[in-house]
Amino acid sequence: MLAALRLPRLALREPGLVVRTLSTGLRVVDESRVALPLGGSKVRNLEWLIGEACAGGGDVITLGPAGGQHLLASGVYGKRAGLRVHAVAWPQPWSEAAERSLRALHAHAEVVWPAASRNRAPFTLARVFATVRLLAGYPPMIWPPGGSSPTGVLGWVQGGIEIA
Repeated sequence: MLAALRLPRLALREPGLVVRTLSTGLRVVDESRVALPLGGSKVRNLEWLIGEACAGGGDVITLGPAGGQHLLASGVYGKRAGLRVHAVAWPQPWSEAAERSLRALHAHAEVVWPAASRNRAPFTLARVFATVRLLAGYPPMIWPPGGSSPTGVLGWVQGGIEIA
């Protein structure tokens, strides 16, 4: 159904959903196992965001807290698709999980650009945008924090269709 829109999409999820029907009749999807190496809900919107980015260039800038799952998933799946992902990361409270994610992000992102705070992230974004545009010769695509965008939401629309 969504394929009829002719929007680029890069399939990241493994075939077959893990769906349970509760005694109330409510159907529940286990998103944690939909893709490897990282599952979770971020994969749904990244299929559409990465598809769009592959069709439009090769550089992407995205934002989020240092150690956040959106930045990590964007770096892992973006690099796998041949994109150069520039991550603008602002501080968050330390945890072992956040530290592991941030270390993994450094291994997958083109560059991790530190922002002094979430409030300063737009200024860092502007600097990164100008730098990447100058070096690449074309404007990079920008993904908002969490990948929340009209393109990214198509993953949730698709999810609703899958379990309907």
